[in-house]
This record gives sequence, structure tokens and C-alpha cells, in this order.
Amino acid sequence: MIAAQNVSVSFGAQTVLADAHATVSPDARTGLVGANGSGKSTLLKVLAGLRRPDAGTVQRARGTTVAYLPQHLDFDAGRTIRSETERAFDALRMVAERRERVALTLAERPTANQDKLLTELAELDHLLEESDYHQRDHKIGRVLSGLGFAVDEQSNQMGTLSGGRQMRVALAKVLLSGADTLLLDEPTNYLDTEARAWLLAFLVSYRGAVVIVSHDRAFLDELTRETLEVFQGRLRRFSGNYSRYLKLRNQQIAHLVGRYEQLEREREQHERFIARFRANASKARQVQSRVRLLEKMERIELPEHLKPIHVRIPPAPRSGNDVLRFESLSRSYGSTPALVNVDLALDRGERLAVVGPNGAGKSTFLRICAGHDREYQGSRSLGTGVEVAYFAQDSTESLPEDQTVLDFCRSRAPYEALPFVRDLLGAFLFSGDAVEKPLGVLSGGERTRAVLASLFLRPANLLVLDEPTNHLDITSKEVLAEALRSYDGTAVVVSHDRYFLGRVSTSVLAFHPPAGKRNWRHYPGDYQYYVTQVAQASEDQNRPVSTPVLPRGDGRAGFERQKAIRRERDALERREKTLLGEIDDVEGRRAELERRLADPELYRVPGDTRVREAARELEDTTARERRLHREWESVAEALSSMPDTIEQ
Repeated sequence: MIAAQNVSVSFGAQTVLADAHATVSPDARTGLVGANGSGKSTLLKVLAGLRRPDAGTVQRARGTTVAYLPQHLDFDAGRTIRSETERAFDALRMVAERRERVALTLAERPTANQDKLLTELAELDHLLEESDYHQRDHKIGRVLSGLGFAVDEQSNQMGTLSGGRQMRVALAKVLLSGADTLLLDEPTNYLDTEARAWLLAFLVSYRGAVVIVSHDRAFLDELTRETLEVFQGRLRRFSGNYSRYLKLRNQQIAHLVGRYEQLEREREQHERFIARFRANASKARQVQSRVRLLEKMERIELPEHLKPIHVRIPPAPRSGNDVLRFESLSRSYGSTPALVNVDLALDRGERLAVVGPNGAGKSTFLRICAGHDREYQGSRSLGTGVEVAYFAQDSTESLPEDQTVLDFCRSRAPYEALPFVRDLLGAFLFSGDAVEKPLGVLSGGERTRAVLASLFLRPANLLVLDEPTNHLDITSKEVLAEALRSYDGTAVVVSHDRYFLGRVSTSVLAFHPPAGKRNWRHYPGDYQYYVTQVAQASEDQNRPVSTPVLPRGDGRAGFERQKAIRRERDALERREKTLLGEIDDVEGRRAELERRLADPELYRVPGDTRVREAARELEDTTARERRLHREWESVAEALSSMPDTIEQ
């Protein structure tokens, strides 16, 4: 178990954590959320022991091991993928070497401390057996395969990999570490749908604790049982997955946002009155009264990510109805095909989501869309008046480090768009002093937002966006989604974020690894339509030849079944309400026990029985909380799968 108490961390004048409290239980599945720059990565480093807090303490149970996945990597470029991954077993390799030395000493000659060496040998054998050290080759192969590395590429050098592939190797090492606690900072970045599904299954069944930062809503929903939110420097804990956190959090902030908006409207009214009548002598008393009211008004400092988002972007130049057309488009790299006979017509206003596993040709297709790759066969034709703006996966890597956000966007904006620069930066969550930040000090998400804002300033009517959601927090994704939905041009987007694609897509182009004459399929509907069609196709493929059909009941029988369904639903809803109340009670008790065990005063008297009693009660309370959560999840699943009605 890890317990952080009264942790504070500052960078210069900026406080990112203030008196923060956090507890990581042995089997935690915790999602860590918050805006870009709110302190999530800092907290993970503090929990990992890689950064000392300016104030407060971090305590770990004796023998606890921690593995941390950072956002920035350090590796030997000359190592192969396989040998770099094997470094996850370096500590166990030292144990194995010690075991061989002890065994050799015992075999060579009797020694005075033979019994001690035999005991040590047994302990070393047990440790190696428990850690599956002798099965490491199999485990390495399974993890690398799950993360998308084919056997024949595992001998490639690390220096030849893209940043995303390097991050996958780092993730593999963390997953293979066997640590009691995994601290994962955005592991889902650069993972395609298949690799995310594999990682989810791995983490769900992991024997230790998992604390994860991710901006993938669906991933968090399926993995986590609690959510820690970094909010204005403090930590707040919410029981349940991300959707439940969001529901509870929205209820809590609704009043805050509403009050903020009300005060801002009143403030604007007073300021307009003062500005209008300041020079009017007959209104002097009323003006002074308004000035005093302004001085006394409550001020609510609403964080940027909670302020209402209203994206206003310059209109795109109008293009013809036929924006982009491909006929028999194919592209190969040597003897390896990437695209096979793509026939597609893109209409004005369409927002095409491009999906498929890594290596299926998505980025290649987008480079051809943008005109950056001309080594293809077949034809590509742009429509009348089409102007392309392209966001590549590496668009944020070559920014001018010393240039400010404001100057960067001004330098990329045409003259007629200059009046929109500050407004658009505000929509992309850069306001006040944030526009004066040098690009070199921005986080990955902030750099992405700056580049995307600059794209919307250009007179383009075809946006080609390759993984724009990587590194963006959930609020920033909402900003981008709203911008694309209000965009009057055309867009082609690759993203592995299912929720984001569901918000923006009007059609889907799905790729799969080349096989035969075609490796793609076009779905003329949004992302949900695509998911439904794929699920239906899979169901049809697996359905037996003869499917039994339940007979339709007569009116009376149907009515009785309806009553039975309603009774069952009512009973489940009552049980769900009871369980949620019990969960709230047991969570409160657990939090109280954790605070008691984190209090240094409790440990001043050696052997104090209150420590053992509190620890035992905490263990029992945590076990009861897990049981209640499992039952609640079962009830919620039963409710969600119940039909509203039955077919008559």
C-alpha cells in the first residue's frame, strides 16, 4: 500500500499540488484525471519516489515494488526491441546469478555455513519460481505480440523506431516488471484498437495495483473502480468508473459554473453602465454605487477546463461538392502492400473517420490525402477550390521552441484571420498569460492544441488530421470535437479514441492488413453505425444455420411477461439504490481509517494495538467495499441488459 499525506509540490510560483492526500490499495484500479498541466504526472512521480514533495510524506508498505511508465523515454538506441524489453528482468537476472554462485559453492566443497547457504538457495529458488523468471522468454513474446510487435521485427534496433513504437517497448518493460504497483502515464497513446483491447485485458487481470492516467473514456470506464481528480492543486476521490465520476462531478460543479456565469453577466452589466455614464454628472451617484458593487462582488476563479466552451472559427473557403476522389489507389513499400485498390469519393462537409489496426495503412492514406506522399498507383484528384491543411503525428516535434503561442499562431495566420487569433486561442484553452508561454515549455497536450489552433486559422477547407487526440486531455478533445462539428469544410481524421470518433464522424473508412484484392471498406454512416455493422457481421458469421425463434405470445401472455419484466426491473433498481448507499457508507469509513493510519501520532508508541486493529478493520472494510462494488456492477449490468418491452 502507498499513502501520500499532505503532499505539496510547486514549480516556481505555480503550485500544482497542495496538501494532497492519496492512498493506493494493493488491488487498486484507479484512474487519475485532470486538465493538462494540472499535476497528474507530478503526482505519479511522487508516488513512484522519483520526485520528493516540497512538503508532506509518502509512505509505502515494506517490500512494496513500483513500476512507472513516464511520458518521456531514455534508452540505448543500439539495443534491439527484444534485448531492451529483457531489461525488465535485470533485477531477477542478478538473483539468478547469485543462485548459481551459491549452488556452485555448495557443489565444490563443504563449508562451515553450509546450512545458511542451503537456506539461501531455497529462498532464491522460491523467488525465481514465484516470479516466473524461467518463463520470461514466453512472457516477453506474449507481451510484445499483444502490443503489436511481430516476431520478425523484435530484432530491430530501438533507434529505428518511431516515438510511439518506442513508448510501446517502455510499456512492455513496465508490464513485465511484476511490480506490486503499476503507475502508468498515458499508456494508451499510440496504441491502436487491438493493442488497447489487449492492454485492457492484461490490466484487468493484473495481480497488483494499477494507477493510470489516460484520456480514453472507454478505457477508463472498463478498467477503473475509482477516480482521483487533480482539481486546483487538490485531490478528490470518486468511487466507480469514469462515467460515474463524471456524473457525480458534473453535479458538484454545475452550481459552481452556474454561479460563475451569473456573476460574469452581472459584472458585465455593471461595467457597461459605468463605462456609459462615467462622464455624466447626473449619473455620478449611480456610477459610484456600481463601482462599490463591483468591488464587493464575489469572485469565483473558474479553472480554464471548466469554463463553458464556445468555439468560433473562421469560415472555411467554399469548395466544390466533390472534394477528393480516389480510383484504384494502391501503395506499397517494397514488396509489402499498404493500400490495395481504394475507390472513394469524399463530399463537401463530410467528416471521414479512418480506423483500423496499426500497420493497416491509415497514416499512409492520410499522407496521400494531404499530398505529402506521391509514390502511389491509381489516381487522386482534388475538387475545385480545395485547400488542404495537414496535421501529422510528428507535427509538434519541430516547433520553434522560443516562439510564444501567440506569435506562433500569428505567424501562420493570413492577414484577414489576425483578428481571430486571440479568440481562437481562447477557444483552445489558451487565455490570459498562457498565450505568452514559449512553445518549448508546453506539455504535449498544449503543443498539440497550439498546432491545431493554427490549422483552423488557415484558409483551408480540407483538414487531414493524423492522431490529433494523442496527449489531449478530455476537455481538449471536447474542444476539438466541437470545432470539427462546427467546421463548414471537410475533414479526414485518424484517432483511436472511440468516444471522439463518435462525436465527429459522418462516415467511416475501415482498413485491415492487406489480403487479396482489397483491404478496406467504406461505411456511409457515423462511427456508431460502423460499430453496429461490424458487430452484426460478426454475429451473422457466428450464428448457427438454424436459429431457434421464441414464439410470440398472445395478448394475455405478453401482458404477464411485461408485468414480470417490470417487477424484476423495480427490484433491481431498489437493490441498486441500496447498494450505492452502502458503498458511500463503506467508502467514508475506509477514508477515515486511511487518515487514521496515515497519522504519525498513531505510531509514536511501539506495539500500540490500535495500529493492528485499524489495519485489520481497513482490510475488512476494503474487502467489503470490493464485494459491494462487484454486486453493484452485476446489478447495473443486469439492468442495462433488460429489455424495456418484449415483442408482441
